[in-house]
Amino acid sequence: MELTTLVNSAQQLYLQGNYQKSLQLLQEAVLIAPNHAIAQTNLSYLAFLNGKLSLALEAGQLAVKLSPESADAKINYASALCSFGDAEAAIVQLENAILINPSSALGWTQLNLAYQQVNQYSEAVAAGQRAIQCDPNLIHSYSNLALTLQQLGEANKAKELLETALTINPKVSFLHHNYLMNLQYLAHINSQEMYLAAKKYADSLNSKNNFITIKNKIPCKLNVGYISGDFRKHPVGWFIHPIIAEHRQSQINSYVYANQQVFDEQSENIKANCCWREIIDLTDQEVIKLIKKDGIDILVDLSGHTGGNRLGIFAMGAAAVQVSWLGYFASTGLSSIDYVLLNENQITESIKHYFTESVYALKGSQFCYHPPSYAPKVAPPPFQENGYITFGSFNNTAKINDEVLRHWATILLYCTMSKLIIKWSIFDDQTVQNQFIKKFSLYGIDSNRLELRGSSTHIKMLEEYGDIDIALDTFPFSGGLTSCEALWMGIPIITFPQLRPVSRQTYGLLKTIGLENLAGYTPNEYIKIATELAKDKPRLTVLRKNLRQYMTQSCLMNSQYLAAEIEHAYIDIYSHKSNKC
Repeated sequence: MELTTLVNSAQQLYLQGNYQKSLQLLQEAVLIAPNHAIAQTNLSYLAFLNGKLSLALEAGQLAVKLSPESADAKINYASALCSFGDAEAAIVQLENAILINPSSALGWTQLNLAYQQVNQYSEAVAAGQRAIQCDPNLIHSYSNLALTLQQLGEANKAKELLETALTINPKVSFLHHNYLMNLQYLAHINSQEMYLAAKKYADSLNSKNNFITIKNKIPCKLNVGYISGDFRKHPVGWFIHPIIAEHRQSQINSYVYANQQVFDEQSENIKANCCWREIIDLTDQEVIKLIKKDGIDILVDLSGHTGGNRLGIFAMGAAAVQVSWLGYFASTGLSSIDYVLLNENQITESIKHYFTESVYALKGSQFCYHPPSYAPKVAPPPFQENGYITFGSFNNTAKINDEVLRHWATILLYCTMSKLIIKWSIFDDQTVQNQFIKKFSLYGIDSNRLELRGSSTHIKMLEEYGDIDIALDTFPFSGGLTSCEALWMGIPIITFPQLRPVSRQTYGLLKTIGLENLAGYTPNEYIKIATELAKDKPRLTVLRKNLRQYMTQSCLMNSQYLAAEIEHAYIDIYSHKSNKC
């Protein structure tokens, strides 16, 4: 095929949504003409869309060199730079691209993402809105702006944007992933709606489920593969590491398929205890071949619809037994995933009806928490020096919906001398701080009773728990790792468990350490428990002193116990499916 035909055909395939075939044609084109600027520019973007980020970066860099006045070349290169975490360099490229072509919707939407990465959220919102004005049919613009608004606690507005994007193109998987995650933050969405949305995602897939024959006899050692984009300093990375370490002494051979570009010390800790594979630059079909070559008996998804997932691999039936665990607490919608593992404290009887997967109940704790070695000592109760109670939340601000904010304001009104500290990266932006202060003012809370703190190192964040007396959990999306860290730093947490498993994470932690009386089952109970604990200074002092002991004596920090539970579940699930076949 001639060069011009390859480039033009690739463009047509891209417009039809066939990104993989378009990428293949562009790769052929640059083999013929490596200095063809348009081919390299398009290759950079298609490689980015296909998850081949190293190729996207390489092609983008060359495209900018070949065509320094091309806005498209700069935009595509910037997309790759963002994927590698170099948002500041990306912003330079994008702002230059916008000067060349102010009406580039793709330029504005990529600028939206880059601004988010450096916590410039007001600029991100403006860029996202401009992108939609430039091209009302570019689905990425709606999705990226939705993610910005979600972080700002505006999940309802994000939902509307994602629904618009899905109307434009209902077959694009990442829109479904973002939509399903966004629903988790909304208090008014019921389990039936979430289930139907997950089913709609599954129906949008064109993949065929490959039937893989299961072995009649359980192997002496099961080969278990874990797939995630979060094998790093991330809740999944923190919680999976002790389990994989325990697998080394058991009947499990662990294989980790890391779908990520960023690695850190936690990645190295995990890597030291398993067979490690990096799959970010591999297509779904290439990963499936690797999984089959490794002889995986049970394939475990640790992401669900969160970022960096590879659910397409599970949709095609990469292993005879497929399981969802740890990273997502609702149905994936995929009938090809056999089971979802949830802790018994996360499950209510009625919730089982809202999973396409069979629900398997784990006993004990849903997580295994091992604090980092640099965690500081528990600080004295701040009320002793301040003379008032300080409430706090270090949860993702996407979880702070209007209902959460209103109930926190009510608690502050009842506890007249109290203050509230909220910490998250969005508060690096002063405009965002002002917006949150204005929201609280509508409920009668003065700005001098609020302290909004931005991003910091992990150790600094743990130290800042020393400024808090009582943590307030978010709902319906409760804390996970954040709750573990608060408890480890001596901070009792007030939680509001509901029907959804994701709303019962903190409740499960509290029940595991014998403090389920900190859970309120109605809004009024939640408020009452918080205000009564604020008045009970002796109890607060005892809790702060003893919380670490409660945790260490429970199965929450017993990796052997949870690993044994997980391994028993794997053997049980494998046996059950083997008998069915």
